[in-house]
Amino acid sequence: MRDESARAWSELDATGRLERLKEITKVDIFARYPREIVEGLMDACPPQHRDKQGRAEKGWRSIHGELIRVFHTYVRYSLCFPILSEYAVQTTGNMGFTVQRARRRGLRLHDDWGDDTVVLDEDGERVALREAGVMRILGMRKQNVHAAHKRLEDLKSIRVDERLFKPPATCPNPGPKLTDAERRKALETIYRNTPLAGHPRSAGEGT
Repeated sequence: MRDESARAWSELDATGRLERLKEITKVDIFARYPREIVEGLMDACPPQHRDKQGRAEKGWRSIHGELIRVFHTYVRYSLCFPILSEYAVQTTGNMGFTVQRARRRGLRLHDDWGDDTVVLDEDGERVALREAGVMRILGMRKQNVHAAHKRLEDLKSIRVDERLFKPPATCPNPGPKLTDAERRKALETIYRNTPLAGHPRSAGEGT
């Protein structure tokens, strides 16, 4: 099934995309929330501390827990200006390409927004950012990204839309509403062996 609203996204300016995003998410999004703050919470491993597979080398430790890092990666490539999309997308920057190199490789692109230029599929729709992309961006291991993704789903911090998009799209939920039972489950199971962000143990897990 094709989401007709996806086509409309590419025809809107920043103000139009923001209004559309507010309508979809039911959240008053601050579109110009500094990307630098979000990227700080992502805390991607720098290139000089990665191994040949692109993962964080032994000895490097993140200052934030994995749930914080993965969630803000999805936020960075969806809700942040200038992308303003309800789901996280692939961009030339998070694929490690310049716009010029991406075009030479035959990728279809939206307007030139530098590192935030959105990659489109053959139908002109935004290509969803997958777990493998998050792994590449942050320098985390595949199994750790997958585990964090599942925990974020359980916490309703993200949802995966499999109806309209192939591959499935990950949509950050800025304002999750947990029932008392869901909150108890989170405390009893999700965080049982996952210390909260900032704890010395959790800061280094998965790198």
